[in-house]
Amino acid sequence: MSDSGTTPRNTKPIISPRELIFKYVRYLPWVIVSVVIALSVAFIKLHYSVPVYNVAGKLLVTSQGQGSASEKFDNIFMMQGGAITINDEIEIIKSRTIASRVIQDLGLLNSIVNQGKIRNSIVHPLEAPFIIDVTEPKDSLYGFSMLITIDEQGYLINEETNKHPYGEIIPAGNVKLRILKSNNAIGAFSSNQFLISRGGLENESAILANNITVAPVNEFTNVLGISLNTENIRMGREIVNQYMYEYQQNSLEDKRQIAANALNFISNQLDTVRLDLSEVEGDLQKYREVNRIINPQEQASLYFGQLSKNDELLAEQTVKLRVLDLLMQILSDRKDPYRIVPSMLGTDEPVLLQQITEYNKIQLDRETALKTTPSG
Repeated sequence: MSDSGTTPRNTKPIISPRELIFKYVRYLPWVIVSVVIALSVAFIKLHYSVPVYNVAGKLLVTSQGQGSASEKFDNIFMMQGGAITINDEIEIIKSRTIASRVIQDLGLLNSIVNQGKIRNSIVHPLEAPFIIDVTEPKDSLYGFSMLITIDEQGYLINEETNKHPYGEIIPAGNVKLRILKSNNAIGAFSSNQFLISRGGLENESAILANNITVAPVNEFTNVLGISLNTENIRMGREIVNQYMYEYQQNSLEDKRQIAANALNFISNQLDTVRLDLSEVEGDLQKYREVNRIINPQEQASLYFGQLSKNDELLAEQTVKLRVLDLLMQILSDRKDPYRIVPSMLGTDEPVLLQQITEYNKIQLDRETALKTTPSG
């Protein structure tokens, strides 16, 4: 006989929305307080934090074709070893040389920061209510830093109580400067306290070169993107534009340097050729003096004319010698010793012609005598 029964199952209780709300309603004040605090912190951060802007520009880098005439010309003077590459141009733009030129041309050695109650802001030199004029020294080796509190009549330096009038020359370490009043209103700034400083050109150039960003727009173009993160939009725009301008000026200076090297090379070669020509002309003059050559062309004409005459005389004398040889052969011919010698042999010697004539006459007289003399 077996016992039968039912086994109870574990089932989760069903919680209604009403029960859920009443369960967590006691935490609602804390949730509201947390949201209010988070929103307040976000508002304060957004309101009082210094905004940072990204200013960007694009620059076209022109490169030379492979094997172009300009590239070969550059290789001669060892200025550039081939076509321009993007990486090379990026390094040139990010160099301290370009950065120092940008800083000097824009007058960014002097920095101005407006001291606010909560945040500080960078001020463009042309937007500041005063102008910093460094009188001594004019170079950028020395720097300074001071906090000034300004009003319409003058300014206080750091914790000093004596007010300085605008335009007074004041010492600041190794630097002497004066602060001039500008036309910008003091009330446009959050406070009348400004931190002014001047850094060395080398340090400022290194900082700017490190902050500037230069990269190709994409892999298939020669366009470079130049960008800078800055708190002052106007200052950032001017820096980016000046970077592109200084790069173009640097390229022009390189081309002018190449042209100057080419001119120097050609000038040196001309001087060398001129010196060689002077030596050749000196040797030629000595040769003329030694050989008594005054007018080479005329003397050469006379010389060749004389050679022609000598050739004619030589030919004439050769003919005469042949005539004499023929005459000697006739006279020495034992087979016909009584032959008459021709008188038209081309000789113009009067004595010889007379002797030939007499010889022929004697031969004719002999022939006549032989014919008229009876035999026996």
